[in-house]
Amino acid sequence: MIDNQVIVKVREVYGVERIYPISDSAQLFADIAGKKTLDSADIHRIKQLGFEVQAEAPTL
Repeated sequence: MIDNQVIVKVREVYGVERIYPISDSAQLFADIAGKKTLDSADIHRIKQLGFEVQAEAPTL
């Protein structure tokens, strides 16, 4: 069952922002998009569908 919360992790790789899916819902959206990472346009569309997107806080 999919919940209304999408959790992602934002990392910078070689100066490029990458958004990695963490939760099952986020992974499902990445699978549908046919990508391993999501981009800002994907996140915008996910929010338009009524999902809440949360970025996982970086650990030190």
